[in-house]
Amino acid sequence: MNKCRFIFVLIIIIAISLTIQAQRTELSPFNKIEVGSDIDVQLILDKTGGIEWSLKNIEADKIITQVENNTLKLRTKPGIYKDAEIKAMVYYTDLQSINSKSRATIWSEEELYVNKIRFIINNGGECRLIIHADTITASVTEGSIITLKGETKFLDVKVGTGATFSGYDLDTEEAVVLANSAGKAKIAVNKYLKATATSKGFIGYIGEPEKVDKEATLGGEILQTVNDEE
Repeated sequence: MNKCRFIFVLIIIIAISLTIQAQRTELSPFNKIEVGSDIDVQLILDKTGGIEWSLKNIEADKIITQVENNTLKLRTKPGIYKDAEIKAMVYYTDLQSINSKSRATIWSEEELYVNKIRFIINNGGECRLIIHADTITASVTEGSIITLKGETKFLDVKVGTGATFSGYDLDTEEAVVLANSAGKAKIAVNKYLKATATSKGFIGYIGEPEKVDKEATLGGEILQTVNDEE
């Protein structure tokens, strides 16, 4: 009986040690975020910047949290972390740039309201947001995926190397789009579109823009289509 109790207690201790739920930590001011190392980040608007970690199968001292030049950088130290689950709730006051890389994911249950924002999504990174902005700039490469919903006055997108920009639910007034190296861009535009597709890049657009300038070369394709993502 005592042996059974000991084993039960040991299992509980191990389970607790493998799952770490940290308290919120306040951060220095930042307006940019850079996330890597397969970290899952939920963005939450707040009056002050902070972070709250949820870790499984990885020790807290293996995580790097750094604010440098107004940029919050989140990543793991070099190493192999088998079966690790790394999640963070990031509290922000303002965002001007979002960088997701190395299979990291950035998302929010809230809608973001900004004047101007830049997205850099590469090396298998992912981003999913509902956003309202005057200007959005996005660079998506290396098999990464960004999905944006909401609205913007001006959109500048470059997508390549098998990556995808999914924006059929992002109402856009004017857009400049470049797709190359099998990259895919899907947009909704109603006033002006400048589209360039090359090296098997694909640009699909919905809406009836007043003016369209388009150029497709080396197997690139530009099509007016319908929203197939509902």
